[in-house]
Amino acid sequence: MPGQWSQVHRGMTPDQVRSIVADEVFDLRSVQGFDLVVHTGQYGHWQMIVRYDTTGGVSTATARYIHTAGKGLLSSGGKKVL
Repeated sequence: MPGQWSQVHRGMTPDQVRSIVADEVFDLRSVQGFDLVVHTGQYGHWQMIVRYDTTGGVSTATARYIHTAGKGLLSSGGKKVL
């Protein structure tokens, strides 16, 4: 998991999260209720789902590695970021 992701903590605003992560952030809050952060590597990519509470602060964040090398697609189990 990218090291800067461990700096995400409860109560942060979406803008504060974006200022910490150096990765692509997809704002899916209005459609899915969360932000999706993607960090691409040589053999796959990390995805972090960041959920916010009713005040707009981070409530949970979960990361997962998706291995895409070869012909298959393998996904690790979710890992709590906070």
